[in-house]
Formats: sequence, C-alpha cells, structure tokens
Amino acid sequence: MKPWLKATEWLKGQQWLNTMKGWLKKKQTWAIVGFVVLALCAAGFAFARQIEHRKRLESEQKLSQTIQAKQLVEAKLSAEEQRSQKLSEALELKAKEVDQIAKRLEAEAKAVELLQGRLAQMEGQVSQLQAELVLSARAREELAQRLPAQAGGGPTELEKIQVVVGPLGGLNEASGKIIQVNPDWQFVVVDLGWHTVNIGDVLGIYRGDQLIAKVKVERVQEQVAAASILPEYRTAEIAVNDRVAVL
Repeated sequence: MKPWLKATEWLKGQQWLNTMKGWLKKKQTWAIVGFVVLALCAAGFAFARQIEHRKRLESEQKLSQTIQAKQLVEAKLSAEEQRSQKLSEALELKAKEVDQIAKRLEAEAKAVELLQGRLAQMEGQVSQLQAELVLSARAREELAQRLPAQAGGGPTELEKIQVVVGPLGGLNEASGKIIQVNPDWQFVVVDLGWHTVNIGDVLGIYRGDQLIAKVKVERVQEQVAAASILPEYRTAEIAVNDRVAVL
C-alpha cells in the first residue's frame, strides 16, 4: 500500500475519534444541563412546598385565632345573657315587692281612714258627753239649791235624772283607759261604750297595779262613756291613759 493511502486512512481514523470525543462532550454537557435543570426544578418544587406549608400554617393560625375570638365573644354573650336574665328576675321580684308594698300602703291608708272616722266619731261623742255632763252637773247644783235640807241636817237627796242610752252589753271584766279628764266638773271620759258598761257602773282607775280612784258611769255612747269622780276613793290625780276596769 502506498504510504499516502495509509496516511489518509489514519487521518480518517483520527477524525472518527475526534467525532466521538465531541459527541461525548456534548452528551456530558447535556447531562450536566439536565442535572442542573432537575436540581433547579427540585429546588423550586421544595421552595413552593415550603411557601405552601407556610401559607397553610398562617391560615391555620388565623383560623385558630378566629375560633378563639368567636369562643370569647360567645362566652361574653353568654355571660351577658345570664346577667340580663338575673337582672330581669331581680326586676320582676322588685316589681312584685313594690306591688305588695303598694297594696299594703293602700290597706293601711284605708285603715287610717277608718281609724280617723272612728276618732272623729269618738271625739263627737266625747264632746256630746261633756256637754251632757256639764248640763247634768248644773242641774244638780240648781236642784240642790232649791230643795230644802232634810230634818236633822242629813244629806239632801237629789232628784234622779233620767238618761236614755243605747243597748248595753253589761260586761263585768271589761277594761279600757282614760281618754280625757275634766277637773273643773270632776268627770272623766273612758274608751268603753254601751257594749261594755252601763249607767251606774263603778269603774276602778289604776296606775300600774295600784287603784288610785273610782268613778261612776253617768253617760254612755257607742264607743265612749263619761263618769263622775268619786272623791272619797281618789288617792291620786287621774291622768289620761290611766287604766280603767269595771269593778
């Protein structure tokens, strides 16, 4: 073989080797590029996952905060509802108390009105008794002056004065009190009426447990009576509110 032919073949062999080397370099380059791309993709995916995880944590945290805030609001609302219920019950109770007080005041006002009526009636009866007693005392004095003294200087017997009174109860163990004293005409007014005492009854006047005087009933009204003081039995001055008992 000619030398130049050998040289040509050798050169051809060298070109193929160089071609293979270039192709391998290209393969290596593409492999590196692919690896880099894969690495970048993996890094991007991991970063995306991390961002998504962070967003999910933030969302869960916000949701937890929202739930806690809702529970707090619900707890406050429940407490306010309970407080409102208690206030309503207290208000209802106070309203009932006010209603009861109003009814009691109304009843007391009626009782006071009734007592005032009875007091006015009693005052009228007392005034009537005072006038009757004064007239009776004056009549007795006039009779005493007109009638001559009995022989032997004995006591003068006065004409009895007839008095018309209402129905009598005739209770023997009744007790009351002195409501007025007239020292000028020597009589008292007691809070015992015709359902308790009769004309002619003798009443004992007590201060504590001590008998201090006796009086004799001369006039009787429905709720009060007037009685003359018996001076021989009086050991102390009679006063208003002294206790009176039928003897």
